[in-house]
Amino acid sequence: MGIAVVKCSRFAFATLATFLCSFAWAQINSLTLTVRTGDDDLREGSRVDVTVFARGQRPVTQEIAQGRRFVDRTNTTATIRLPYSAPASDFERIEVRFTPDKRQFMEDDKWWFTQLVVRGGPTTLYNNAAVNHKFESAGTWSTGTLPLFRVESGFLITVTDQSSRRMPNTTVFLGSNRLGVTNAQGEIRTTQTVTSSTPLIAMSRVHEQNYYRSNHRTAGSSQNWNYRVYQTNCQVQDSGLIVPQFSVSGNNVSVTVRRNQVMFGLNFLTSLEWDMHSSEQNDQRNIYESASNFLFNATDGQFFIEQVTVKDQGDNWDDSDYRVFGTWGYRANVPNITGGFLGWNVLGSAMRMGRDDDPFVYAHEFGHFGLDVRDEYKDGDGTVRCTNNLDGGPFGSGVAQASCMMWNQWGAAKLCSDHRSNPHVNGTRQGGDACWDTIVRRWSNPNWMVIQPASRTSIPGTIRMTGVSLVPVFRPTVTFVHRNGVGLRAPFNLRVRLPGGSAAQMANVDLRERSGRQINLGNTNASGDLTIVGAHTGDQLIIFDQTRTAYAVETVTASGTITSTLTSLVPEEELFTQVRGGSGGQVNTPLSKGPAKPLDVKVTLGSDIQFNVSTPGGERIQWATFTPTGGQMTSMNGTGGAAGTTYNLSLGKWDDGVVSIFANAPGGQALANMRVSVAKIGGASDQEVFGPGGQVALHGFGRTAKGTVLMNDVQKANPAPRGRRFVNSPVQIQASSKTLLYGVHIEMRIPMTGKGPMISSIRPTGLLIHKWDEAKKSWVPLSGGSTNAGWGMVSAPMSGPGMYAVTTSGSGNELLELLATNIF
Repeated sequence: MGIAVVKCSRFAFATLATFLCSFAWAQINSLTLTVRTGDDDLREGSRVDVTVFARGQRPVTQEIAQGRRFVDRTNTTATIRLPYSAPASDFERIEVRFTPDKRQFMEDDKWWFTQLVVRGGPTTLYNNAAVNHKFESAGTWSTGTLPLFRVESGFLITVTDQSSRRMPNTTVFLGSNRLGVTNAQGEIRTTQTVTSSTPLIAMSRVHEQNYYRSNHRTAGSSQNWNYRVYQTNCQVQDSGLIVPQFSVSGNNVSVTVRRNQVMFGLNFLTSLEWDMHSSEQNDQRNIYESASNFLFNATDGQFFIEQVTVKDQGDNWDDSDYRVFGTWGYRANVPNITGGFLGWNVLGSAMRMGRDDDPFVYAHEFGHFGLDVRDEYKDGDGTVRCTNNLDGGPFGSGVAQASCMMWNQWGAAKLCSDHRSNPHVNGTRQGGDACWDTIVRRWSNPNWMVIQPASRTSIPGTIRMTGVSLVPVFRPTVTFVHRNGVGLRAPFNLRVRLPGGSAAQMANVDLRERSGRQINLGNTNASGDLTIVGAHTGDQLIIFDQTRTAYAVETVTASGTITSTLTSLVPEEELFTQVRGGSGGQVNTPLSKGPAKPLDVKVTLGSDIQFNVSTPGGERIQWATFTPTGGQMTSMNGTGGAAGTTYNLSLGKWDDGVVSIFANAPGGQALANMRVSVAKIGGASDQEVFGPGGQVALHGFGRTAKGTVLMNDVQKANPAPRGRRFVNSPVQIQASSKTLLYGVHIEMRIPMTGKGPMISSIRPTGLLIHKWDEAKKSWVPLSGGSTNAGWGMVSAPMSGPGMYAVTTSGSGNELLELLATNIF
């Protein structure tokens, strides 16, 4: 007597109507339960209480074990008689509560509950052969909302995985709106209308990766994490269209998330070298929103940026993922080895960015740091790129399916694969493996799958979703932590003029804060202009022209732009602003008459870095400091102010920074302002080390190569070869072992005042790398050198340690054309 049938109205002549009426009014007054036990039995004396919840009725509870043992791998049947009759659509859920038998001298009972079937007469209310719930102690398990339960108002959304397990804590979006997260039964209700044509996205977090770096804990997490894995219901079609898969039956919505439809949410810590003004926050936020969408498209809808914490003044520099230098035109790079995001990296791999880098560059550098892929161009050959089809057609540069972003992120927004229609090309730094092959190998897991284009019938086009902007759904949460130092100014313009009044293009500018902390802000453009960030009232701007024969120090005022005319570093009677250390780390600026000249500083590499300061003119050292990148100013130990003073800087945690040395000179002052970069290499053939400003790179170390490499600016270089001129500051390169640098490839990029895509204006024969030959006292061009005009890059095999520089013909047209290309 499980069902009581109420007789329908007299319209019995309509067979279908009669059937529907009978079904609608079929009343259930008892339930039959079949419970299956797994490999851990239920002891005699343990309780199994089953509670039935129905609309408008009081819950009914019945204990079904009744002192019996539920033997391993057997079924137990029980009947629950109800004090009411109700249709199947009124039964909402069923709960099973286990109370273990507690025996002295033995542990409490445990029960493995694997399957449940519930019937009301011929009607099956619930059938789950994959319950697989093991009660380790007292507890309650629920069916969640039963499939036949009819929601009277609003919609009930139920999320399961492909094994039919309910998925709690699943974030659900309806269109661009976030509805919330599912409850313990994988359910969420909404009053918003759900139709089969409304995009409904479910993201079930199945993993949160613990990170070895600190300061990556966010709200709602108990650990430092760098990425989360979400199973979703989003199917990416070959066209690039995202189709959320779900079904709507009346007011019930069923959603299934799958292990081959995953998304990775990334968590970054960014440290800015300068003091960020609040007016810069929107620009910072836009970088990560645009980079997230670019990365989401490049990875065919599988990676996006979920969280970013932005700190300034170098806070948590060593823990940060994006380390943003104040230098305009700094060449972004990931030093040493790639893949540091995925595991412990004792070499301190991180994404090192310039303050003018755009979102596409941020995505490209994550390709190195996070996806563990290499560049897809060849240093000295602009014709090498991935893939071969970039010259035109559906995979041509600038088209939606163009690959690869590790070649040129502005022209090829996808990652390369071995898909037969547009395969990866060997001969680049990535080698024989396509980028997607590396990503699948590094990111796949038994619990989730990364899908690459080679597994599809075509390379997906631009990732999109009908009726939904991807930004609101996958917009990063950006949190700012900054201090706003006293007198901090919003970004403003500095204009620099040479002594004759013309624009000082490529003049280099350092910001020296009142505390003594010093950062490089980069080079002026063709008009002599540079945007100044992080400056406070009373700070100093230290300016050198490109040839380092003219100099100025300007004090930052409370408002307005600053125009500076440089003073020649020759013995002329000029008023000059003197910079020296004062008490409490302050800088005093008395005026003194007389010439200013650069100090001659020689750098040597040992267990420490040694700066030997030659003072042949009778200069007396006032003070010397080292400002570590992302750190605070430290005083350098010295033996006094006499000629030949040596300063030592420990090779500790700091791998780069600015050295400043100031001296009293007869009738004026002497100075040196030098950037240094130190890298330790060890046992990885894919290592790449970078010099100051990122414009010099060394790569091609042997897999067994180990040691330390030092690169530094040269303050007083010998004149350029006859008929040529320097287009970058000469760089001194040393190593802890001379043999370490033989056969290594040196790559030097022309200083840039802006970022841009392909640069075609450099004549390949116009630029050369020279090395200073100490024995011959002359500059000698490197043999086997070549120019990649597209990247503004000159490269050649090194001939050991020494001083290197890029030169051009006397006209300098190549440099002017390059600057114009980047500025406009």
